[in-house]
Amino acid sequence: MVRDLLSAGSQDEAGAERIAAAVADARTLLTVGSGADRPAARELALKIEEAAWLPSTMRELETFLHGHLPATDASTGLVLILTDRDEREPRLGRALNALTAARVVGLRAAAILARDLDAVVPEELTPAGRMLVDEAPDLPSPVAALLGSATPLQLLTERIARARRTNPDLIRRDDPTYLAAADAAG
Repeated sequence: MVRDLLSAGSQDEAGAERIAAAVADARTLLTVGSGADRPAARELALKIEEAAWLPSTMRELETFLHGHLPATDASTGLVLILTDRDEREPRLGRALNALTAARVVGLRAAAILARDLDAVVPEELTPAGRMLVDEAPDLPSPVAALLGSATPLQLLTERIARARRTNPDLIRRDDPTYLAAADAAG
């Protein structure tokens, strides 16, 4: 079951390509999550900064809804993650509010969603695209969310790095300045 869930996460290459194309030239990228999706959102922000050199930060859903829109505009990318089943209805409502606000501001909004939410989240709220994650009802919700989103995070990061023409393996240490910075950091 776990192997199948991880493997299924690599299937949505078209979704990853679409999101990468939309956010590759963004000035900044925000990742947003709530519940058990917070670690995935945090990990995605870290991976994108490391691999694609795109300034990224994670915001909890409630934090994003209360004060962070003034720092965004049409040059900002956003990836909302909503895969956790626990208390999904209220979190879905807040996520729809966040995506609606992002649409008004003009953010390049995308989402990584549980597959059953594809029909619930209007397409116009994720103009930059979406990736769908399989559910694993036999696993505890937090475990299913973390495992279900793990591979899509990797795939999306790799596609953004490719679109930005960066080499994620080198962590920019092919540039003498960043190599010296890595040495200085210890």
